[in-house]
Formats: sequence, C-alpha cells, structure tokens
Amino acid sequence: MDEARLAFDSMYSAIAGSRVYRQITHRAFPDLPEWLIPYSVSPSLVLLERIAQSLNIGPASSFMDLACGMGGPGLWICERTGASLVGVDFSAAAISAATTLARHRGIARATFVSADATDTGLPEKSFDGLMSIDAIQFMDARSVATEIARVLRPGGIAALTTMEALVDDLPVATVAKDYRAVFKTTGFSICDYEQLADSAEKDNALFESIDLYRDALVKEIGEAASPMLEEADERLKRAKAPPRARKIFLVAQLQ
Repeated sequence: MDEARLAFDSMYSAIAGSRVYRQITHRAFPDLPEWLIPYSVSPSLVLLERIAQSLNIGPASSFMDLACGMGGPGLWICERTGASLVGVDFSAAAISAATTLARHRGIARATFVSADATDTGLPEKSFDGLMSIDAIQFMDARSVATEIARVLRPGGIAALTTMEALVDDLPVATVAKDYRAVFKTTGFSICDYEQLADSAEKDNALFESIDLYRDALVKEIGEAASPMLEEADERLKRAKAPPRARKIFLVAQLQ
C-alpha cells in the first residue's frame, strides 16, 4: 500500500500543474469544463449528471467522493447540486490538488481528506450519498462495500462506476464479477445497474491522446510520465483483444 501511495503521490504531483496533461484530457474529453482534469478515468458530463440525479442530493445534503483523485468530478457535482462534499483519497498529493481546486472554484462546502477507502475513519452514518468513479475495482469488494454502508445514513445512495471481471485471471485480483451481489450482502438494494457500452471507446480516447502527446509529456514531467505511458500502451494493446472485463454503472440504496 505504501508503495502504491508513493507512486500515486508522484504521479498526481506531476500532472496537477501539467500543461500537456491538460491538453491530453481535453482532447479526449472535449465536453468537460476546462478546470476538470481527470486521471485515467472517462467521466463525461452525461455521466456526471446521471450520478448527480441518482444521488438525489441538494443544499441540505452531504456526499462523499470515494477515491476522489484531484477532485474534479466531485466538485462538479458539488456545484451542480449545492450539496456539501467530502472527498477521500489515499494520495496526499491528490488531496492537496483537490483542496487547491476547491479553493480556486470558491467552494467552501468541499473538504478533502487523505484516508484508505476501505477504512476512512470518518464518522458512521455521516452522508446522504456517495459517488466513486472507476476506483473500487482496485479494492477488496466486500471491504469497500462495508465501509460505504458504514458511512451512509439509512436510505443513503451510492452511485458509482467500476469494472466487473468476465474471466478468472485478471491481473487485478480484486475486481468482482458481480457488484450487485456484493452490495446486496452489505445491506443495499439495487436501484440501477447497467453495462456502459461506450466505456471502452471513451477510455481508449484518453489512452490514444496520451500516446499522441507522449514525447511532450515526457519532456515536461520526466519519469513521472512512465506509469501513464505504460498503462496507455497496455490498454491500447488490449483494445484489440476480446474483452476481459466490463464497465458498469451501479446505484444502490442502503436499507
């Protein structure tokens, strides 16, 4: 975990102020506002609006963005709904970037904390909603679902995207085959579930953009670009093979 945290700290520190990385993301996701800079995920305004509507939150509500990264998607929903936000990520560099972004956006009702997503340390029954984009597949499924259930109030809603395994031998062993079953066993009912049919195309748009700008990215941020370039190479290579996982959208309500 410490090694992974250090790797993400290095990466987030490098891209937070990267002009080239901004060019990469806005080429891949032209509908996103200029200030919203994702990392290795494929949010769109359509998806963010869908999450906001699914959470059913407003100015009197609070929600968590679990594994928030640099904070952009959660802050967009915070602005859109008027709800208060707590973003959680294990990378201190990501939390620093998210805090700076919230300050620049003038959003006083958003705070960010560095913590493990399966053990946030936040008070139980604290939130009306929780969002997470392309993250929980890297965590033990039962542990993260249990933590989500712990921090949500009864009736609270979790809206998230994640990958589901289609085979038994994925390199990331934590990817579950059916997150509906996982969330049901931790006290949730399933409100919405859909395979995101266009997710591979959107993901590939980011990796193609990284590949296009690889020389400029290396020139600007040096060795910190290596993990992104390796991921892009691997994902573009796998794009030509039969799918081994699928991206899903899941909405679950705590009973």
